[in-house]
Amino acid sequence: MQDQQEQDSRQRLAGQLEALAEEALDWVATELYRRDAGLLAPFGGRGRLFTRQELRDHLDFLTGAIALSSPVYFQDYVRWVAAVMKTRGVPVQMLAESLALLRAFLCRRLEPSAFSQVAAVLDAAADALKAGIEPSLPLYHQHLPPADAATQALTECLILGDTRGAAAMLICLRMAGMRTLDARARARSP
Repeated sequence: MQDQQEQDSRQRLAGQLEALAEEALDWVATELYRRDAGLLAPFGGRGRLFTRQELRDHLDFLTGAIALSSPVYFQDYVRWVAAVMKTRGVPVQMLAESLALLRAFLCRRLEPSAFSQVAAVLDAAADALKAGIEPSLPLYHQHLPPADAATQALTECLILGDTRGAAAMLICLRMAGMRTLDARARARSP
């Protein structure tokens, strides 16, 4: 019974994060560009689009970590993102700042008990980032629950670029009672 209550609580919190997503993305992106306009200027308008998409990815993985009760899932994702940023010449400090701004936004918008759960995940990821631990790619999915046949099929559609097939698989998963976020969290990357 308590396990079900904890799972329901995690799912409600994940839902709250999803509900705040657009507002969070707008605020964090605006703050990043306000604070670091000179650093971000070389990336131009395209950089602004990428920044917003990366923020969305951060929030999606954070939400997945909350829903799955797996802080290490988000830590591994953050390590992986840092490694990718380094290879692309993007300052990794931008990731740390993005996470700090996301934390500040959520602190103001979530109830204290909900925020404490989110803060624990964000703080653990920030500590992992500070420690400079490099992942062995693709580390971020090593702690996920095993994929079932349907989520494996979704992964294959995504890898092949089959958007119609992926959409159909998501519909099937939703009809079977799985939340889209859970399906995304369980999908594997190559």
